[in-house]
Amino acid sequence: MITTKKSTAIVRDMTQGSPIKLILAFYFPLLIGSVFGQLYNIADTAVVGYFMGESAFAAVGATSSMYVLMSSMASSMNNGFVIITTQAFGAKDEEKLRQSVAGSFILNGMVIVVLTFGSTLFLRPLMRILNTPAEIFEQAYVYMLTLLIGFVATMANWMFASILRAVGNSRTPLYFSIFANLLNIALDILFVVVFKFGVFGVAFATVISQFLSATGSGFVVFKNYRFVFPKKDDFKKSIRLWGKLFSSGVSLSMAFSVIHIGTVIYQGAINKLGEDVISAYVAANKITSMTMNIILLLGTALATFVSQNYGAKQYVRIKYAIKQINFLSIAVAALLSILSYFFGDVLVKLITGISSPQIIYNAWVYVVIVTMGFIPLGILHMVRSGMQAMGERLPSIISGFLELGSKCAGAMYIIPALGFIGASITLPIMWIVCATFFTITYLVKRNKLFKKVELDV
Repeated sequence: MITTKKSTAIVRDMTQGSPIKLILAFYFPLLIGSVFGQLYNIADTAVVGYFMGESAFAAVGATSSMYVLMSSMASSMNNGFVIITTQAFGAKDEEKLRQSVAGSFILNGMVIVVLTFGSTLFLRPLMRILNTPAEIFEQAYVYMLTLLIGFVATMANWMFASILRAVGNSRTPLYFSIFANLLNIALDILFVVVFKFGVFGVAFATVISQFLSATGSGFVVFKNYRFVFPKKDDFKKSIRLWGKLFSSGVSLSMAFSVIHIGTVIYQGAINKLGEDVISAYVAANKITSMTMNIILLLGTALATFVSQNYGAKQYVRIKYAIKQINFLSIAVAALLSILSYFFGDVLVKLITGISSPQIIYNAWVYVVIVTMGFIPLGILHMVRSGMQAMGERLPSIISGFLELGSKCAGAMYIIPALGFIGASITLPIMWIVCATFFTITYLVKRNKLFKKVELDV
């Protein structure tokens, strides 16, 4: 039987009770954490824009896709590892639960060594591939190098947060996320405005905040969730799960890495359009990322629900939840699209401190066009999250290559032909293609996935 050391430790069994209520109860702490995260991004952007100027703003943005790629690899890999952990929790298998966590510790350690060493060694060549403009190259290099050296903190933070969410605790990661983001804002102001550290200060503030958040989350896991924390022999026994963990984590990481490799290529095409366009893209991307998370986090909550219920063989609950959360994501996406049309330009001015009318207009156009694609994005992410949580990995990898192909096509043909408008329409087209693929795949595989129940579609 799975028990916590303290009765105050939060554990949510999602195999019983209303699926939608359980998913939303898990979702809202994630959303609140995301709001604070986005407030940090806004403050971070504002500090750079208001106190360091448009060149520094462009320098931070010119390599942002590279850091997003690294962060995506860390988060998606740990989300893949934790599928095994969550299924063990749903099945009430405490031994397998501990061993899966032990295996994720070991695999995370291996990956961070390779990832950090490789990315720092080849940073300058990668930045040249990204077509980083010469006038902002050195600032961008300092910013990225600092983030990469401290990336182990980001990796650890994702690992412990994923473990807590596996047992239904989305609140503790929320509290540490709020703490880290508020600290990051304070350190941004201290390092940039007071100490004049420039872009190094912005990156260093992020590293410190992530390190303290990871330390806090790890302490909570060790103190309050001893049933999750591995014993000494669990590390040796975890070898039997390495194959499953590696397959789940790396396949998910590969799928999202392929997507973000496409983003790196896509950004390289945007960088060729000049500093003003880079600034417009960075400003617009802040807003679309902020609004996009409202939808994507529904998929994160759905994945935890599906993993637990798949481990408990509650297949009817899974089918019902995927359908209902899809309907909810469509409604949310439509609302976000409308709000972005009316308030997108106001947000650009408020967040960035940029005064150039052309940059503001280009950013607004990008926001409006991209948010129009949120409905297919929602469908794509809900179905993909549900299928990944049940161990269906191949469709995610195929979808990743579809997204890579779409972004490469945008970078090679659409953006050179249409400029910034081409950059704006690339993402919605990609989401429509991938949502269509995933919907068809889910419908075809549904009988296999739920073979133990009679579907009443």
